[in-house]
Order: sequence, then C-alpha cells, then structure tokens
Amino acid sequence: MTEPRLDAAVSREGRLNITAILKPASGASASPSPRPAGVAQAGTAGAVPAAGPTPVASAPATSAPPPSVAIGRVVLEGAQLRFSDGAMKPAVTVALNQLSGTIERIDSTSPKGAQVTLEGRLGAESPLRP
Repeated sequence: MTEPRLDAAVSREGRLNITAILKPASGASASPSPRPAGVAQAGTAGAVPAAGPTPVASAPATSAPPPSVAIGRVVLEGAQLRFSDGAMKPAVTVALNQLSGTIERIDSTSPKGAQVTLEGRLGAESPLRP
C-alpha cells in the first residue's frame, strides 16, 4: 500500500471510531443491553431498586464462530497513523508519519502475533526504528 492513512479515535465515552464500520450480526441489536432489575441508572444516587424477583439469565444462543482471517504479507510505504484518546485525562493524540515496512503472518486463528517491521517518525521529528 502506498501512502495509506488511518485516523483512529477513542471518544470521551470510550468508543473507538473505526468500530462504527462493523455491522451487528443479523438479529443482534446495536443498542446497549438493558440494565438488569435492581440496578440503578448512573447518576441516580439513592435510587431504590425495583421490587420483584431478579430475572435469571438465559443461556446465550449458539452462534457461528467468527470467520478466520489470514494475510501473508502487507507492505506499507509512506503510511500515516493518527490516534487520539479522548477518554484519557488529559486527552492524548499521537501521530506516526512516513511509516514504511512490512506486517507479516497475520492470522486470527493463531495465538502468535504478526511480525511487524516498521520505520517512520513520531510526529515530525523523532525517528522510529525497529
């Protein structure tokens, strides 16, 4: 890939922006799960839990395993990565520029990590080398 760019950001609520491209599985809801009975909503200090029995969680539905992904080698030339974390106090932003190198043996079924060899710059000045 020549001159790819990725801007990744974590919101103040802790959500990673690039996860927005992922679609929920068919039949799954994209909205958060409702709170269990007896659990007060955040910010409602002194709330009294609802009366009644506590529901018993049912067994999760059986679903297909996630697809396996294997990529032999990715070559990067002149890549840029900008990462911001708004959930941290104070917020943090890091820019990696002029990234070149390889990422090899990407395999979602392997416990071993990929082999990454990259060079570039942190910000405008600081060199990054393996």
